[in-house]
This record gives sequence, C-alpha cells and structure tokens, in this order.
Amino acid sequence: MRLAESKLTAAEVEDDLQLRDAQLARACALAPAGNRGWSAEWIMLREILRKPREMGTICPSSARLGRLMASFVNREEEGTIVELGAGTGAVTAALIQRGVSPGRLIVIEKSELLAEHLSERFPKICVRHADAAEQPKPFNQAGTINTIVSCLPLRSLPAAQVAQIAETWAPLLAPGGRVIQFTYAPFNCTAWLATGLVRISSNTVWLNLPPARVEVFAAPILPK
Repeated sequence: MRLAESKLTAAEVEDDLQLRDAQLARACALAPAGNRGWSAEWIMLREILRKPREMGTICPSSARLGRLMASFVNREEEGTIVELGAGTGAVTAALIQRGVSPGRLIVIEKSELLAEHLSERFPKICVRHADAAEQPKPFNQAGTINTIVSCLPLRSLPAAQVAQIAETWAPLLAPGGRVIQFTYAPFNCTAWLATGLVRISSNTVWLNLPPARVEVFAAPILPK
C-alpha cells in the first residue's frame, strides 16, 4: 500500500509524531520487556509506526509470497545471494526451506531492531545492519553476486533513493544473475529496468495482504 504524501504544517507534523508515539507506547506496553523478548509481529508493528514510509507495508510478508520468491533462486549455484530488506524474515526462511545454504546468504537490513531479530532467528546467516542504498565494502567488484532478493518497498520510497538502490546493486550481478523483487504496485516496476536488466517473469500473489507481484530481472550475458 502506498502511503499518500501530503503537505503538513509544523503543528500537524508534531501532532502526528505524538500520536505515533502514543500508539507505539500502547503497543509496546503489551509486549514483553526487552528487544530480545519481542515477537516478530511486535517488532514489525513498532517499526511501521515509527517509519511507515521506509517499511512500506501494513504487515509482514506472507509465507506464500516468500515461497514464490524463493522458487526463482537456483539452490544449486555456489555464488552469493543477497537479500535486501528482509524484515521479519519470511523470505529468508523460505530461502532456507528451499535448500539454500546459509553460507551463501547475506542479509542487508536497515532497521536495527529487525537486524537484531534476524541475527537471532538465523544465527548461521550473515546479517548486516546497513542501508541498501549504500554499497557494503565487501561488494566492491562486479560479478560477485548471483542473485539479489529484494523485499524493499520501492513504491513508497523516494524516486532518487530507489534509483540509487538499483544503481548500487545491479552492476554487482554476475552475467545472467537475477534480481527477484516483490512490489505492491499494480504496474511494472521499472527501477531495475533502468539499469539495463531485463524482465523475465512477473507473477501476482493474490493471497498476500495486500496482493503482491513478484518480478524477476536478469543481467545480460555478454557475448564471448
């Protein structure tokens, strides 16, 4: 669901922040004390209330959506798989269930709370608390990544930030490498296309809330 943009006065912004703080306080009052005692649902609710545009959703991704995204990943390859914006780990779990080796998977998560949750839930996976718009240091050479699984809410993020994310990661794909992106947008997701990738698949998961489309893009294979 796209969060509508509007022009607010300073007083209205302050009132909105106070309302969110009050909602957050009520939600957290019902949750166990301490980050490590929180369930994935409480952590997601907290982050949605604090940063709705960055989260870009009203609830965690469904297991059905996670399984569809994971189905496009080649579990027999030996290259690195990078997951951008893993959230509570629905897609991460689907990748592991599909048979992807935890040693191949690197998760990039901007939310500190969610990154901590993911590290606890998947101790054998490398989880990095980082912004996907900023290239991590180990990925400084093209062709080191076979697959990028993106759960980032590209539709709700600023256009410049979306472009930066795509331009940061697309060049790091090995020839023939894939980007698997889900979106709530009813039309085509063009950020990856603008980097020279080619769309090879598009499927809708109607039973997700809200319904989501999974698009798969591939990096061109250069002639020998």
